[in-house]
Amino acid sequence: MDKTVEKGPKKTTVEETHELWLEKNSIEDIARIRKITKQTVETHLIKLIQAKKIEISEVLPDDKILALRDAFEFYQEESLAPLKEKYGDEFTWDELKMFKASIN
Repeated sequence: MDKTVEKGPKKTTVEETHELWLEKNSIEDIARIRKITKQTVETHLIKLIQAKKIEISEVLPDDKILALRDAFEFYQEESLAPLKEKYGDEFTWDELKMFKASIN
């Protein structure tokens, strides 16, 4: 008798983060639960925004989104480095990446 159990496809690490996000866990909670860094969770959220699986408004507060919208208004370059240089600590790298993902 064959005892192997048929399992569905293995979830990707981004899908696992997405499921925890859908359960309303914070970035910090997901990092703790999955034993990964906050940075890794934010990278997953960027990918999920790019894939249109989550909205940036679920991740960042409205005032931050409005400020990012203003920052990006006439921005044409591919690199985010000049924006980061201009705004300094007003935005994190991940906030810039998330917003860019949301408008592409």
